[in-house]
Amino acid sequence: MNWRETPGGMWAWIGQRFSAVFALGLVLYHYFFPWNLHAQNLLILFVAFHALLGLRVILIDLGVLGRKWKR
Repeated sequence: MNWRETPGGMWAWIGQRFSAVFALGLVLYHYFFPWNLHAQNLLILFVAFHALLGLRVILIDLGVLGRKWKR
């Protein structure tokens, strides 16, 4: 299987894992450099992205998004 055949749910899972690791790194960076506005904006962006993908998973588990995503 190549990357073009990868289902959309797998890309969402990879994106959520990447955003979690990156947000954790940004939290550590923000701890040492609290006045860096660029890092603060990136942190908000990655936390929001991670939260939206988490909300997607919750909606799929509750059956709100339909049966097409749940196997």
